[in-house]
Amino acid sequence: MRILKSVLLFGIISLGFSISSQVVQPFAIRFQTNQKGGITYVANTALTCNPSTNGCNTATAFSTASSTQNSNNNNNWAMQYVDVDGNPTTFMSSSDSLNLPQCSEITWAGLYWSASNTNNSSATPIGWANRAQCKFKVNNGAYQSLTADNIINSNTGYLSYFCYKNITTIVQNAGIKARFTLADMICWTGGQNYAGGWTLVVVYKNTNMVDRNLTVFDGLAVVSNGNNTTIPISGFVTPLSGPVNFELGVVSLDGDRGSTGD
Repeated sequence: MRILKSVLLFGIISLGFSISSQVVQPFAIRFQTNQKGGITYVANTALTCNPSTNGCNTATAFSTASSTQNSNNNNNWAMQYVDVDGNPTTFMSSSDSLNLPQCSEITWAGLYWSASNTNNSSATPIGWANRAQCKFKVNNGAYQSLTADNIINSNTGYLSYFCYKNITTIVQNAGIKARFTLADMICWTGGQNYAGGWTLVVVYKNTNMVDRNLTVFDGLAVVSNGNNTTIPISGFVTPLSGPVNFELGVVSLDGDRGSTGD
């Protein structure tokens, strides 16, 4: 039997300028299983520039990195909340869709949301006390309030927070093809050098796929231009013999298109 290994790391702050790189919270196994299937994720941002600002729409449309175009770098833009749901009771909302192959079954789902302020400031955003809360809905259903199972607060690489919530039951009930919307996560707004977003990590079973050791690690590390960061991980399984195929997914925050070396 050949076992393929898929590993996902959560909590990488990617900074395009030189500061000390380090692991803030050691990475540990959040979920692990051996089965036919895979790991996928859906995600979106919580922040954007003001569309009425000259050049904002062009900057958000860029899909390739360019270190020669400053407008590719969101550090040059004042950030405001994304709010797509048309609901006057929310101040922030963004969506993404899960589309698993037929015959899939959802095994585990973890929701992560995070925000950072790289302005070299200790100022906290409006609503900071509620950063462990957000709202979440499936398709066109009603929002439900979530409170993080775990939260990491960090002032390494500037002030930031990272939240995790197990929402396996919610995603299982939604099915293998669904639209998810996260609302009202707390971010810094009104200035430059802010980042915020969310990721839903989904581990799924599919008997039409090959056997894999599926492992989700989470923790927090800061990486920056010109500084290497080593992130030790252990506990995953490989075959006793034969070829080993490795897939790695990373959830990161910031990492502007115009930045290099991070």
